Amino acid sequence: MTYFNNLTCALLIAIKKTMQSGSNKKTISNKITALTLSFLCCCLLLAPITAHSSAASIVIDADTGNIIHASNSSQLWFPASLTKVMTLYLVFKALKYGQIKLQDKLTVSKLAASQPPSKLGLTPGKTLTMEQAILAVATRSANDAAYLLAEYQGKTVKNFALKMTIQAKALGMNNTRFFNANGLPHAEQVTTARDMAVLARAIQHDFPEYYKYFSTPSFTYNKRSYSNINGFLNAYSGADGIKTGFTCGSGYNLIASATRKDKRLIAVVMGTKNSYTRTKEMKALLNKGFKDIDANTLSKNISDPQPKTLKPAIYLLSTTQCNQTYKASSYKNRISGWTVAFGAFVKKSQARELLKKVKPKMMRQAKYGHPVILKRMINGVYLWHALWSGLKKTQAGKICKTLWAKDEYCRAMHPILFSKK
Repeated sequence: MTYFNNLTCALLIAIKKTMQSGSNKKTISNKITALTLSFLCCCLLLAPITAHSSAASIVIDADTGNIIHASNSSQLWFPASLTKVMTLYLVFKALKYGQIKLQDKLTVSKLAASQPPSKLGLTPGKTLTMEQAILAVATRSANDAAYLLAEYQGKTVKNFALKMTIQAKALGMNNTRFFNANGLPHAEQVTTARDMAVLARAIQHDFPEYYKYFSTPSFTYNKRSYSNINGFLNAYSGADGIKTGFTCGSGYNLIASATRKDKRLIAVVMGTKNSYTRTKEMKALLNKGFKDIDANTLSKNISDPQPKTLKPAIYLLSTTQCNQTYKASSYKNRISGWTVAFGAFVKKSQARELLKKVKPKMMRQAKYGHPVILKRMINGVYLWHALWSGLKKTQAGKICKTLWAKDEYCRAMHPILFSKK
């Protein structure tokens, strides 16, 4: 602001000197015009640019479908785990028409169990109910459970993904293509913020009895409790769902729904650089949305014909940026080599208790390494992680295989995830 004031003063002084010079009126007028234009150019260069950090976003009135805000909402994007909303849409549809039941038993296949994190840690041959699989996908974003649902209903994931794309077109999601059921990277699996808003509105409207799964705080499988990893549910008053998503190719994505009084909004942000920014931006979008919900300044509806899709420009985090999502400093800062993660908790004491419980087994099995408690942000919420660090790759893998056989959570983490570079 000081610089702006100085610039203004300089302009006034220059104009005063020009008027005091001996030049004729026409010359003076030309000089003043030139000085004024220069001043305005400087103002444009110095003016702060207000823009969202995400590459694409949209906010709609869930009841009317009116678009309250939109930025690059028709830009092609990688959906990441937002894919799972369509997976569940088809599952809910099958439930509604009696093709499957919540009590159905699903047997875990080798392919489902082999899916990378995030996952429930299912093991081949084990069973879980349809409802448990739904909860694992809706609350934990479990890739293995999503794969299992696709196999169960589509016989093969390829067949199920085709059904997903057909359903997307039926809903008016004309710029969306699916090739898997869990959102793992695929070059041709794309969507738009607008299409995801269409999907979120449809799943709320078509299956209100099942939409509640997205806001379930926790569920139990094999005598173990799993909490909902969607931190936005606790970060925003009135939030009632629905899904987070992240890959290095997509950045941090989020579909959120929230209600205030008798108004409900659906918002989508795609491509933010970290979970904190994602949460912060979503809050700002919803706050502004509730303020402007009756204005409908854009005079557009989510059901209107879509504009021509822009040339694909998928957001891409660099490898370094992607690895930074796992960075944090433990209070003892002793992370080295391969690390095994046993769980994440809201309270530090819970992580300490778990490490105390597993320490005797680790000392017998690993014979080296050490316990670490790490504070790290997940989906906008800080959690305390119970870890065992200083292991070799084969040792970390062996430990997790042993725990998976007992249906206990375990994740072997590469040293690069904790790199200080």
